[in-house]
Amino acid sequence: MNKKYHVFPPTISKKASINGTRVKVGAFSIVENYVLLDCGTSEESKILIGQRCKIKQGAVLRTYDGRIEIG
Repeated sequence: MNKKYHVFPPTISKKASINGTRVKVGAFSIVENYVLLDCGTSEESKILIGQRCKIKQGAVLRTYDGRIEIG
């Protein structure tokens, strides 16, 4: 499939909490209920979740002003 003509957004639960603007979730990824993704206050901190990843219910990912890359 050509990504130019198809959009495959991630599935993010409405009950998940995402703090910060530097969180990116790849295509086909799933973020379940009660997940916390927190970037902290640093401009250099970020969370990158690749394609086809699954963040299970209740997971907490905090960067503490660092960086997290999954997948």
